[in-house]
Amino acid sequence: MDKARTSEEFRRFNALVGKVISVPKAVIDQREKEYQEQSKSDPKRRGPKPRKTAPKAI
Repeated sequence: MDKARTSEEFRRFNALVGKVISVPKAVIDQREKEYQEQSKSDPKRRGPKPRKTAPKAI
């Protein structure tokens, strides 16, 4: 088991995880907001489209 933690792959993985965890939550939230705005403006996106007007009451 000690060999697994000293391997080159483990060191690279550990460094990558450290970089991901070190990104502040505010930065992640900002990137997610920008991505959502970009995806909403794509007319070819999959899934339900947002309604442009409110549905009429019956």
